[in-house]
Amino acid sequence: MNLSHPEQYLAPLLSAMETPGASIDLHREGDVFDGVPASIPYPSNLVLIGTVNMDETTHGLSDKVLDRTLTLEFWDINIDAYPRWGQHGLPADAESKARQVLKDLGELLAPARLHFGWRVIDDVLNFLAKSLDTAPGASHSDVLDVIVLAKIVPKLRGDDSARFRDALTGCDDILRRHDLNRAANRVADLLDDLKTTGTARFWR
Repeated sequence: MNLSHPEQYLAPLLSAMETPGASIDLHREGDVFDGVPASIPYPSNLVLIGTVNMDETTHGLSDKVLDRTLTLEFWDINIDAYPRWGQHGLPADAESKARQVLKDLGELLAPARLHFGWRVIDDVLNFLAKSLDTAPGASHSDVLDVIVLAKIVPKLRGDDSARFRDALTGCDDILRRHDLNRAANRVADLLDDLKTTGTARFWR
């Protein structure tokens, strides 16, 4: 909802919802246009529900919006509760390794709010399944390395802070422990950038 400013495009609704008997203007083409009345009373049982992402591509919510809303955050991701384990046709050892890597990374990145949700897990497991199906002799670690580098490492961005440094250092340790060296080397580059420039981004 916040790819644009909600307080602008929802202005008529935000005003009407707080005024008893207020109407919502629909058009200015007379009393009725093409069967649609010019206005309707604001329904007492109307609730607007939407989702927002908070990052550099979106707009923050103004007080005008926050004063009329209840805000729920969804930050806690339980990777073990992902509902599609065992449904991607992966060899048991390949899925077990991927599950452990994703769980380790998710738990490590959560304090810095850089962790990921089930959509990323879907993409990782689907990539693994298709890659191992078309190249059955491929190394599970090599394929997992490729998709972690492509899907998770680009999300690691931020300015210098103890929390962000810990996240990058921990990622490097986890990735090397699981032999995902291509992804680990890129994280090492990010750490170097952080030390020398005070910021780190996947794309320089």
